[in-house]
Amino acid sequence: MVKFYIVYVVNFNPYQVLKEFLEVYKDIDTKIKLVLIGQPSDDIKEFVKSDKKLKEKVIFTGRLSILESNYLIKNSKFAILPRLTGSSMKVIAYLMLEKPVLAKNTLSNRELVKEGFNGFLYSNNKELKEKFARLIKGYKNPKIKKGVQETKKMILNIWNEKRFLKEYER
Repeated sequence: MVKFYIVYVVNFNPYQVLKEFLEVYKDIDTKIKLVLIGQPSDDIKEFVKSDKKLKEKVIFTGRLSILESNYLIKNSKFAILPRLTGSSMKVIAYLMLEKPVLAKNTLSNRELVKEGFNGFLYSNNKELKEKFARLIKGYKNPKIKKGVQETKKMILNIWNEKRFLKEYER
């Protein structure tokens, strides 16, 4: 397996805006591979296969178990989340596995991703390129690493409090 990669767990639905992300990603000057976890749609496979730059930079894993997915996430440099809508569950999963996140600037992503603390948010293609470059240079940054760890603790505390309250209500 490639040692230096980023990861995205994707279901390949249109709201994931993967094609739009790939259009920008292919022109980012990096050798970093993009590992797409999930069963790709035929149009995405064809889109990647038909582009020389993407063919060299994108790896499809197909459907994986949770353990296999978590292993790939844990060993990636950072995770991406370009989707337009949805809950923060993937953001939570990435942060729980101590990965900085590069995410589309949506309401749900803003709940957890704090700019320069545990990842970056982007609103347009120009910001995507800039923040991708910042994360490639800074994913080992002690401030970001500490921010990701602090966010993980916060998430665990919230879950433990909710569990305690449920037990207390019984």
